[in-house]
Amino acid sequence: MGYYTQFEDHNNPGRTAHLFEDVAGENFGVDFGTRPSDEAGIKRTLAPDPGSFSDKELLFWAFTHSHDDHAGAAPMLCRERPEIPYFATRTCFEAMKVKFDDALGIQKNEARRFGFAPLYSKEDKDRFLKAVTVVEYPRWIRNKHLPGWAIGFYGNGHIPGSAMILVKSPEKNILITGDCGNGEPLVSGALLPPDSFLKEENFFEDAKEKGGLVVVSEGTNGNREVANQKEEKKKLHALAREVGADGGILLATAFSEARAAVVALNLLEGSPDWTVHIDGLSREFLRFYMRQESVWSDNAEDFERPERLRRLVDEGRIVFMKDANHREAFLNGGCCGGGPRILVSSSADISRGCSALYSSEVLSDKNSVVAFTGHVFPGSANDLALKTARGRTFEFGHLRSRLFARVVSLDFSAHDGKSRLADRVVAPGVTSVAILHHGSDEALASLKQEVEGRSNPPRVEIPRNLRKVRI
Repeated sequence: MGYYTQFEDHNNPGRTAHLFEDVAGENFGVDFGTRPSDEAGIKRTLAPDPGSFSDKELLFWAFTHSHDDHAGAAPMLCRERPEIPYFATRTCFEAMKVKFDDALGIQKNEARRFGFAPLYSKEDKDRFLKAVTVVEYPRWIRNKHLPGWAIGFYGNGHIPGSAMILVKSPEKNILITGDCGNGEPLVSGALLPPDSFLKEENFFEDAKEKGGLVVVSEGTNGNREVANQKEEKKKLHALAREVGADGGILLATAFSEARAAVVALNLLEGSPDWTVHIDGLSREFLRFYMRQESVWSDNAEDFERPERLRRLVDEGRIVFMKDANHREAFLNGGCCGGGPRILVSSSADISRGCSALYSSEVLSDKNSVVAFTGHVFPGSANDLALKTARGRTFEFGHLRSRLFARVVSLDFSAHDGKSRLADRVVAPGVTSVAILHHGSDEALASLKQEVEGRSNPPRVEIPRNLRKVRI
């Protein structure tokens, strides 16, 4: 017996958090994220309520990766529950340091404008970072005082440092997939950990003896397959050539962490003469990925990637935007050596972050292209821009522009598609319960149908926010 509760917003992925209760008499959690809200024109960062389980003793809390929607509220959780042992991979931990400082600045700005307190303080952030036990490489963690328990961390290909978390308990084994994908060219993907890793704890065989495995799987792309990445790169290269010929700008908005680096590397495959400018928090993460400590993998190829990034920066093919004067020179065509003006900027949302510094000017230029390279959330500024006809006025919050640029969406998704998500659920051969989350109603329903269409399917649950599911 045992119970699972999720805390994310149903039909609106964000502030992901998982609570497992009464598993072999113990409670534990995975992820504790945030979600930005723009309701009624008020920008605010939302988080789960740690008070909803304040009466529970917790064995540990682990993090699959550093994205805001999975780890953004970790300092707040630690403030309320400083006694919990926290775990994260080395790369996740190092990325958290960058993310939390940036997020705290955003929350303070929101607080000044709209009059509510930030989710956490600098002291809360520092307390959490000191409390984290860092997992240095794909491994199992065991405690001699807890016989029969083990926690495994293995890369899942979403971003560098992201991990599936495998929990072995005396009564039940659980696999939390985290967000899974093929993060080429930054990190290698994996359907499941290799046998050499699983056999250390006989994880699947042991699960079968305990009545079956529980799999908690994301479902972002549960209603579709991910586009062929080679074809998407061709489209991206064609857009760069188009703006180069027309004298415009290619603004590729990207999530600040790994997505911006992936898009930059993909662009540079288009021509040895192109230069890509990087702006926003993406600059800090690309510098981080240039360091060897950013690698968290047992794949030898992953260790070659920091050197590749360093070489491209040294050659001047990746250029970090320095300041307002540098931005002005870029917009006026004065710093690209006659090649296409290509900018990869965060936030992925055109109305946020440094992307918002360019959006009005680029959107109003008929020779320019705006390319959204990640997931487009319903109701977002990106979604509205895609739906706005050229020549019409685009307005979202404080962003207002006549839209003459070409606006496109490219599918460089860091999430697996429907078939691969279902494969991961059923591949162990011993899955008895599958819990689907982190997707729209349509995506989760489609993934549920895909899983149930496989031979010997498990029981599939799509839990609502704060509803307990028996596992």
